Amino acid sequence: MKRNHGGLIWNAFMVDQVNIFFMVSWDTAQMTIGEVEVFCEVMALVLRKLVKQDNWDREVADLFLS
Repeated sequence: MKRNHGGLIWNAFMVDQVNIFFMVSWDTAQMTIGEVEVFCEVMALVLRKLVKQDNWDREVADLFLS
């Protein structure tokens, strides 16, 4: 059986009407725990910006360039 080299694999599902749950797995042959922690922290920062209602009408690029 051939193994995929996917780096980070993000799975998400809605827990209820307002909450989403993320599960992240990674290829330990390709990434260290330190690299994964950095990617997860950056993703958390991105998601925090995207979920703010004040940002919903803005372009995604504007959120990160300003």
